[in-house]
Amino acid sequence: MPPGTWVQPNPSWPDIFLPVAKHGQGELYAFDEEGVVLTTELGYGYYPVSLGDVIPVGKIAKLRVMRKLGWQNGSTVWLFSNEGTGPNDWPKYVALKIETAFYTCIPSLEDDCLENITKNATNGSEFCLKLLAHEKITSVHGEHRVFVTPVTGPSLWALAAQYPTSVIKNVVSRTT
Repeated sequence: MPPGTWVQPNPSWPDIFLPVAKHGQGELYAFDEEGVVLTTELGYGYYPVSLGDVIPVGKIAKLRVMRKLGWQNGSTVWLFSNEGTGPNDWPKYVALKIETAFYTCIPSLEDDCLENITKNATNGSEFCLKLLAHEKITSVHGEHRVFVTPVTGPSLWALAAQYPTSVIKNVVSRTT
């Protein structure tokens, strides 16, 4: 099996799929830091993503996975290359937040909030995250909400690990 293929390692585990990282005389499964093998019923259901995958976002674009940017218990965030199939005003690289199937089942106002911020430019809105698109995609776990946004900089936590508190306070005071 080629790397990036998702397989069911044991038929007695009907909801567990693992990515093949290497093949040869036996499969080696890649485990990421989040519970990618945990099912929707257990409160997860991550969308299975492998580097190099092309993921269609509705009829809008086909995006290629470049690298993982982060994760939390309800979603993963990935850097995607816009292969020229997206709208002309999209940047070459975009971030894709893919919610777990479990979180997609929970009503959310995130898409409405981001859409309102994007459409209604007001004083200070240039500092807010812009929504390029939102769709639903399907995996073995069910439906997943997807948010396409421009790529942003590091989080305040990442900056705090590299810079003194005085620098962080300065950054925050200029953006609030």
